[in-house]
Amino acid sequence: MKKTSETVERDIAGVGLATTPKLMVVLARTYQSLAEFFAGALVEQGVSWEEFLVLESLLHKEPLDASSIAAKANVSSSAVSRLLASLTRRGLAVPHRDAGAKDELHQLSPAGRRVAATLFEKHQRDIEAVMDSLSVSDIDALLRGLKKVGRRAESLRKTSADARRGLAPWQVRKVTDYMKAHLSEPVRVNDLARQVRLSESAFSRAFKVSMATTPHKWQLRERILTAQLMLAEGERSIAQVAHATGFTEQSHFARVFKELVGVTPGTWQRRNRH
Repeated sequence: MKKTSETVERDIAGVGLATTPKLMVVLARTYQSLAEFFAGALVEQGVSWEEFLVLESLLHKEPLDASSIAAKANVSSSAVSRLLASLTRRGLAVPHRDAGAKDELHQLSPAGRRVAATLFEKHQRDIEAVMDSLSVSDIDALLRGLKKVGRRAESLRKTSADARRGLAPWQVRKVTDYMKAHLSEPVRVNDLARQVRLSESAFSRAFKVSMATTPHKWQLRERILTAQLMLAEGERSIAQVAHATGFTEQSHFARVFKELVGVTPGTWQRRNRH
C-alpha cells in the first residue's frame, strides 16, 4: 500500500527518531518554508534577512543605537555593527548626529526608507497570502497556542540554572544552521566555536548544556533525519543516501541509522517509501 507524505512524516516522528517530537519537526519545516518564501522579495532588492530586520527596526522607530536595534531585530550586537556598516556603505542608512546621545545613533536614508517600506509592504502581503489558507478562528487559535508555547519555553529557560551557562538563542541558531549547511561534511568543534566567538572548551560545555548532546551527535541525528526523508522519496539507493548525508561507508551509515532509528535503512525504506 502506497503511503502518503503525511503518513511518512508521522512515521519519521513516531517510529524514526523517537526523541524528535513531530511538533518540532513540523514547526521547523514550516519555518524553513516560510523563510524561503519570504526571502524572494529580499533577493530582488539584494538585501539579506538580517539586513531586512535592521531596516524594519529603523523604519518604525528611528534614530536608534546599535544595542536598541539588536534588541528589536533579535540580532547580536556584533552582527548589528557589521550590518549597519554594510547598509551605510550602500547608502541605505546614515549616522544620526545627537550630542546628547551616549552612543552613536542610526537612521534610514531616503533611499533606505523607500527600500524598507517596499520590503515591509511586500512582507505584509506575503504573510496575508500565506495566512489566507486559514480561517480567522484558525489564525486566532494558532496565535494563542504559539504564544503559550513561547511563554512556557521562556519560563523554563529562565528558571533553569544550566541554561545560564548555555549558548544564547542566536548562538544556537548560528551553529545549528552552520552544521545543517555542512551536513555532508565533518564539522570540527573549533570551526563551530569560531562561529560564536568562543573558545573550543567553552563552546563544547555551553553546547552540551543547551542541546543535551555533543555537536557530533547532534549533526549525526540531523544526517539520519535527512536520510529518512531521502529514503522515503525512494529516488536514491541506500549507498547514494549514505554518501549524500556524509557517510563515507555504507556500513557505517547502516550502523548509525539502526542505533538511532531501531531498524536498518533497507527495512525502514520498505516500510515508508512513498
